[in-house]
Amino acid sequence: MTNDIVAINQVLNEYCHTVDRGTAREVSELFSPNALLKPYFDEKYDVIGRSEIERWYAHYMENFRGNIRHLKHMIVSPVIKVEADQANSVCYFLASAVSKETNIGFSATGSYSDKLEKLEGKWMLSERCITVETTTPEITVIEEFPSLEFPRI
Repeated sequence: MTNDIVAINQVLNEYCHTVDRGTAREVSELFSPNALLKPYFDEKYDVIGRSEIERWYAHYMENFRGNIRHLKHMIVSPVIKVEADQANSVCYFLASAVSKETNIGFSATGSYSDKLEKLEGKWMLSERCITVETTTPEITVIEEFPSLEFPRI
């Protein structure tokens, strides 16, 4: 079971990195063929099946991610419960980004509630519900960390 929890945690983390820098196809490949995506931060609707999930993420990338830079999703406090080839997970997330247009930073916090299944030895998301609870607008943006003024010889 420990190996399964590690593998599931890897899927959860891979999702964050892939949403931030990958393609819609790469994100959709983390989902099982008949998976269900519930992007409830947008509206209360369901996206059913890997091909529709890919189409949804292509839309997300064109209409949201394409307009921002420095996008970072981070998950914390995952609770994973495994029973045979099925699992449930819930974790919190923090996402931060900077608008390309305004150069204003913002962040959001929320939750991922997931069901996963092990198909041919690989854990995949079979259902993901995304909720956002808070947003924090206008974070100060620094493109470069101020110098520590280390004395160089």
